[in-house]
Amino acid sequence: YNSDTNELLLYPPEEIGADISKLNSTTFEITNNSSIVQLIGTENEKIEYITFDGLIFNKTSKTILGDWEQLGRGDWNIVRSGAVLLNKTENISITNCKFTENGSNSIFVNNYSLNIRISNCLFEHIGESAICFVGNHDVLRSASVGYHNAVPYEEIDMTPGPKGTNFPSDCVVENCLISDVGLYTKQVA
Repeated sequence: YNSDTNELLLYPPEEIGADISKLNSTTFEITNNSSIVQLIGTENEKIEYITFDGLIFNKTSKTILGDWEQLGRGDWNIVRSGAVLLNKTENISITNCKFTENGSNSIFVNNYSLNIRISNCLFEHIGESAICFVGNHDVLRSASVGYHNAVPYEEIDMTPGPKGTNFPSDCVVENCLISDVGLYTKQVA
């Protein structure tokens, strides 16, 4: 990784050299982390216009003992992580990809993310959820966590819509095959 240019560089083994035909038949494996790709922008600098096409994301680690967060209402908990993690991104496309044997979530679209398109992908043998779109608590009106923390009726904010934009919007998932999810956790989406 070159931190000066923000580039991830891959140097093929010497036996491949500059022969592109050999490069196309070579397998590259990444370490066993819970995330393989993390695109994390900022409020002022979103990460934009990136396409992942025809890639295989597999064998990420489990997050059973990870940093679980309880979401608004109910008793549902989640780890904000995935083989692909998108946060403060726009116009990202994930197409024709295969996600298999991921110990945690496969794709996690977190907080503000606009126009994310996931299409023609295969998800199989996934430890948690295949695809998650989860916003931040700060956009909820009269938010409470858990069943027993209800906001009294007279204190409920009746203003229509969210309080901000810190959630995924205008996102599409289409023509994906998802099977065998929730192998390690049972609160999958």
